[in-house]
Amino acid sequence: MPGGGQYRWMRFVWAGVPTLTLSLAIFFTILPYGQVWGRFPTPALALIPLYYWTIHRPGLLPPWIIFVLGLAQDLATAGPVGLWPLVFLTAYAITLALRTEIEGLPMRFAWAAFAAVCLLALFVGWFGASLYHGGFLPGVPMALQALFTALLFPILGWPLIFIEGEIQQTTRH
Repeated sequence: MPGGGQYRWMRFVWAGVPTLTLSLAIFFTILPYGQVWGRFPTPALALIPLYYWTIHRPGLLPPWIIFVLGLAQDLATAGPVGLWPLVFLTAYAITLALRTEIEGLPMRFAWAAFAAVCLLALFVGWFGASLYHGGFLPGVPMALQALFTALLFPILGWPLIFIEGEIQQTTRH
């Protein structure tokens, strides 16, 4: 049986997994897909691990990390600085407030809750971008972005469930 030091080391490694999955989602969001999405807005992939980890392991994804990663997305996309931290922290705050109601729900209800959180967070981002540009932007791209992001939730959520199961099994000792 491995010693206690190995378990402490594994807990340290697992503690970085939510940040890593959020970072990877941001990376895949900012890739230049070109013809894959065409005229449609790219899904806000980072909202998926953000929602998941806020429900299941909120202590492993503190707000300052969410802010920094949102800022990194702003800088990488040359967008208005502060817009993605606003979107991410809005999603975080809503999810954290509803955490006890969402946790343990069947997947279809957790998916519906994610769709609502996603839509609200992206609406806040749309409003912030509208203020930045000095007039209301078209709302349809934001609604489509929320729709595409929500449709990808089960596909990207299942690997997170598996990863979280591994974290539980490793840190149980």
